[in-house]
Amino acid sequence: LLHSDPAVKKLFTEFQNLRTKEEMRASEQVEKQGLKVMSAIDDIVIHLDEYEYVARLVKRVAVTHAKWIERQPEMFLMIKQPFLKSVEAALGERFTENIRTVYEILIDFIILELIKDLSNSEQQNT
Repeated sequence: LLHSDPAVKKLFTEFQNLRTKEEMRASEQVEKQGLKVMSAIDDIVIHLDEYEYVARLVKRVAVTHAKWIERQPEMFLMIKQPFLKSVEAALGERFTENIRTVYEILIDFIILELIKDLSNSEQQNT
């Protein structure tokens, strides 16, 4: 996502000096960011039966990202395919169509909640 979309890369000042996919793959900063994202998603999965907890977590993520995406909540939609590719790469042969469907439902839920929370916070600030 960082390599394929310059608009997203601009949001991460610490990644500006990374020019190639190889540099991004080797970057500890990119790895750290990826681990933060996957940790948040893992936390959501673990607490999926606790909607209030999940809602608070997603709202916290939306609020922290609000300053970067500058009233463009649809930017969250861009994470779906890279996320699914990452899961597929991590699971290898275990990544089946059923697993894909589960992760698509999960990421769609997270993205829609992020967009909703971001839109709500923008309305409150206007």
